[in-house]
Amino acid sequence: MPANLLRFSVTFSGAMEEGSAAGRLALLDAEGVELPGVLLGMPPELWDREHRRLTVLLEPGRIKRGLQPNVQAGPPLGEGGAVTLAVDARLRDSSGAELLAGVRRTYRVGAPVRSRVDPALWEVRWPTVAGDALVVRFGRPLDRTLVRRCLVVVDEGGHPVPGDTTLDDDATSWTFTRALGGPAPALSTRPCGPSPCGSTPASKTWRATPFAGSSTAT
Repeated sequence: MPANLLRFSVTFSGAMEEGSAAGRLALLDAEGVELPGVLLGMPPELWDREHRRLTVLLEPGRIKRGLQPNVQAGPPLGEGGAVTLAVDARLRDSSGAELLAGVRRTYRVGAPVRSRVDPALWEVRWPTVAGDALVVRFGRPLDRTLVRRCLVVVDEGGHPVPGDTTLDDDATSWTFTRALGGPAPALSTRPCGPSPCGSTPASKTWRATPFAGSSTAT
């Protein structure tokens, strides 16, 4: 994760109870000690409509350079180190039951990412034969939620085209296979809010000649 990460999301297998997340998530240092003042306090809890994905915010005052919290306490994440996200098993689902077990996942902290998410830098490979997938390579990991909201394949009238999408484990490559076969007419990015580092992706549309394997952007 970049050192200037502003937010991340935790996805659960089922609907969760609103109001039980406060104090149940923490970021730990390499020694397993909780990092104080790193996560923004709850409430409010930022759940999606299905109450399966919780968005967690890091303390923005410590991330933005020049603000007093940043000057006094430093950035919340240290480049080159490692942090562990700990989810307490006492977090409850919509029926009131606790998790079967707590979860911990460790991440390396990389350099800050301050450049805007620029779709003009993406590599877009169109299908060359019917049934092939449309492939988009981002050149860097992107937020999974952002990709699902922002990328859409449309027909000549601008309507979404049905199909199957996948995002690789590193969130650096996205594929789309059209449900009815044949190439996708156009790929668009649409306004969908800022990335986890605070930048807003630009809108862009790619169009391809059927089976050409190349694209033009507008």
